[in-house]
Amino acid sequence: MFLNKINLILILLYSFLSYSQPMLDILGNEYQITNNEIQKKEFNKVYKYKNIVLGRVNRIDIVNPLQTLVYYKNQNTVVLLDKYLSEIQTINLLEILPEIQNNYAGMANQNQLWLFDVHSKRIILYSILNENYRYITTNLEDEISWMSSNLNYLLYLTKAGKLYEVDIYGKINFIDVLPPNARLEIIKNTGKVIDNQNEKILFEYQIKNGKLEGRINN
Repeated sequence: MFLNKINLILILLYSFLSYSQPMLDILGNEYQITNNEIQKKEFNKVYKYKNIVLGRVNRIDIVNPLQTLVYYKNQNTVVLLDKYLSEIQTINLLEILPEIQNNYAGMANQNQLWLFDVHSKRIILYSILNENYRYITTNLEDEISWMSSNLNYLLYLTKAGKLYEVDIYGKINFIDVLPPNARLEIIKNTGKVIDNQNEKILFEYQIKNGKLEGRINN
């Protein structure tokens, strides 16, 4: 499971933590969302972005500190921002891909977006430059409870607690089964599975050379 360690730290933490808590990109810039306004602190400078028309921010992707992705699920719209949080591009997926019932967006390699079609239960790569897409998986049989991604991999957890990864070529790898009501947080070189009810660490994974490996303890 060749996961990019730095990106994985970011993506998994931000899938579970409240957006009211600060987030750090790989350059140490701090991000926070308050009332759907994104704030970025870079040294002694503060940049802000808010789109009143698009409304509630459902996800931000800061894997690339020079280009922030903001996903507005209710409007099915992706906004790309530069390092100063100025708009680069707005992608209205509802207009461009009316046949896709999308509910996820993340940055992928080669100027692409990770998308997920709820209707067909298939993962999509969308080319921003060419404005076309391709399905990279067949139908995912299990019901999905959450997704997160970096440039090379998309992770998803089923409602049965099974954790998988998908690479940009569509290869799916099974990672592990998480206990009910648990979440995964990856901090530095350790992946911690934490009970949502009492915040107890149930077990941990070791990370070596960017790979999420076997459990350290049970």
